[in-house]
Amino acid sequence: MNTASTRSLVAAAAETYGVKHPPYVVEAQRLADAATAYRLEVERLTEPSLESVTAGTISKVIDQVLAFDQRARRLELARRVEVEALVKLDAAFSRFKGVMLQSLAGPFDSAAATFMASYDSGTTPDPKIVATLTDLVRVRDLLSDRVDEGFPMSNTDLPTRVAVWQSRDDLIRLRHRANGTERGSQPWLEAVLSLGGRLKWQTRHEQIAHVTALPAHTPEANVA
Repeated sequence: MNTASTRSLVAAAAETYGVKHPPYVVEAQRLADAATAYRLEVERLTEPSLESVTAGTISKVIDQVLAFDQRARRLELARRVEVEALVKLDAAFSRFKGVMLQSLAGPFDSAAATFMASYDSGTTPDPKIVATLTDLVRVRDLLSDRVDEGFPMSNTDLPTRVAVWQSRDDLIRLRHRANGTERGSQPWLEAVLSLGGRLKWQTRHEQIAHVTALPAHTPEANVA
């Protein structure tokens, strides 16, 4: 996914869940928008005709001709400014993703508590709750780099972004039990719970702490 798509999805999630854009994102977006608008303005420049000059427009038309003569240089500079503005915008959104990682814990954990109560009681979950969890799992996957580089071949990252577990054995079982299901869908969420996992939004640091503390094997009494 390209950076523009990522920015769009993060911005949409912020709007959906009421996370206010911080000033550094607002300012970076303003600069990027202005840079793009200026570049488009320069690209649309056409050479003025001298045939329609009147006594009152000589100075204005000649200034426009000279401006057009500089079009190539202005366009080069406009593109450079736009690229630099987009780099700053990406940096701002990268910083904002850290804010989102904290801010979206509340909406996810609230929806997760309702879903787990339905699962534990054997009742049908509210489709709106399921839709919220599915959407937030997708958003969570946008917000952080992998955390399992320090645990080779452990495949601990994806399962621990939105759930806590009893052991690494359960993560292996999840791959089989959730095989063919869409990540974040109701069957996937139920597969997590069926293995003794509990739904919980985790930041990168929480993930690392959780994975580090996970035992290799699940006590036999708890194996599903």
